[in-house]
Amino acid sequence: MRALSDADWNALYRAWLDGIVLVVRGQTLTMEEFLAYSRRFGRLKPHRVRKTRHPDYPELTLMGVGTRKPDGQVDQAIYNRGGGWHTDSPWDTEICKGTQLYGIAIPSRGGDTLFASMYEAYDSLPESLKKRLEGLKAEHAYGGRARKASSCWSPRTSGWPPAVHPVVRTHEETGRKSLYANPTTSCASRAWATPRATG
Repeated sequence: MRALSDADWNALYRAWLDGIVLVVRGQTLTMEEFLAYSRRFGRLKPHRVRKTRHPDYPELTLMGVGTRKPDGQVDQAIYNRGGGWHTDSPWDTEICKGTQLYGIAIPSRGGDTLFASMYEAYDSLPESLKKRLEGLKAEHAYGGRARKASSCWSPRTSGWPPAVHPVVRTHEETGRKSLYANPTTSCASRAWATPRATG
């Protein structure tokens, strides 16, 4: 990953666009090398919550730090804070292009990260439902279920106003449509249709 030619990089990038999830094994990278490689995908954006950022490399989000209690047991409240199935950063007005993970300490069993294709989720919908979803948008609030429904509508409860995104997105590079829903942040009851422009 440190010295990919442009041709090799383009092949890797195309494989990621086509396959959605890309696993590159056997890499040992410094933080600087990981960031340099990551920038080839696009501009990096630090996490909204400052305390999750690496102190020297704010574009890196530290995950798993502080997951153990003083007695050595895993603090499940921290370990499970991803909330199950979710999309990264939907509460940001700028949709996340992708997320990269670099494993430092990997458990011998468990701890699996699972992925689901929202392309496939959209493609499998009946045409009648696709039509109903067309033009709908939903609000996404930081905090989601953990802050109850009030965080969806009040910037005072979450600290940030919700972001509004289409429920069905068209990828700007592949042209494929996908669902953009997130059970931990979406305020589905507030989805609405955008008036169609005429003339």
